[in-house]
Order: sequence, then C-alpha cells, then structure tokens
Amino acid sequence: MMKQETEFGTKAIVAKWLGEVSVRSVDRMIKAGCPHYRMSDRGKVLLRFADVEAFLQRRSTKPALDGLVEEVLGELVATNRRSSV
Repeated sequence: MMKQETEFGTKAIVAKWLGEVSVRSVDRMIKAGCPHYRMSDRGKVLLRFADVEAFLQRRSTKPALDGLVEEVLGELVATNRRSSV
C-alpha cells in the first residue's frame, strides 16, 4: 500500500491505494462493514485510510495462522528439550 498525504480518499483512490483493486471490490468492502462517510444523500463516498487498514486486518486470517504456528513451534521446542535431557 502506498503512503497517503491525506487522511481520506474516494472509492477510486482507495482502490488504487490497495494495489489496483477494482472500485467494485471497495463497494463490497463497504457492504461488508468497512466504515465510510457520505456528506449528503447523493454525495461522494469517502473512506479513511486507517479505517480501511483496520477493516482488512480484522478480516485477515494471517494473525490466526501466526498464533497457530507459534503454538506448534513452541510445542516442538518443548518436546525436543524434554527428549534431549
């Protein structure tokens, strides 16, 4: 993700910031619960970059995998220590 000079971006800017994903992908993120802001009923939709990052972090499976890997490695190390003593 590119560094942004501003705090908010339109759907098109956020799509580009995420690595050239489509605006429809950003629409799906909004529908899935990503926070967004609209100044009027028909106004332009703005998203805060920090909110988008936090939304993607919550939906990511990577933290769960990291915890699982650490748990398994910890058990392996403990088992190796017991068997070599």
